[in-house]
Amino acid sequence: MPLMVPVFKRELANKMYTPSTYYLGRFFSHMILQLFYPVSFVCIVFWGLDIDESWHNWLMFVLYAGILNLAMNAQGYFCGVLTNDPEGANQINTFAILLFMLTSGGLGNVAAFPAWITALSFISPQRYACQGFFYRMI
Repeated sequence: MPLMVPVFKRELANKMYTPSTYYLGRFFSHMILQLFYPVSFVCIVFWGLDIDESWHNWLMFVLYAGILNLAMNAQGYFCGVLTNDPEGANQINTFAILLFMLTSGGLGNVAAFPAWITALSFISPQRYACQGFFYRMI
């Protein structure tokens, strides 16, 4: 997003659209491309796992992977508008991803974390994706 900031600011100054319209349009127009990776990844990995290979289980795996990918792309757009500097946006996004990964329960038991980390884990999209993936595998 920081590469598009000059164009965005110029078009916003000309009152061509509102910021919410721009970001929703950009998000939905890239959705097909954003969903290619999780679908292809699940098609490769799913049958390598020793789990129930039903159609419903595969569909739920694709759904969890797709929703997580869209949530992380939305987070990337959000971090991109916090600063005009591409490096700064990458650093903010990396910090947010690492924080969400640590509070997702994938690296430790969420019940053993301090109260503030447990509270933070409730907004982590990766926590819900981990729970969904583990639920499908068990």
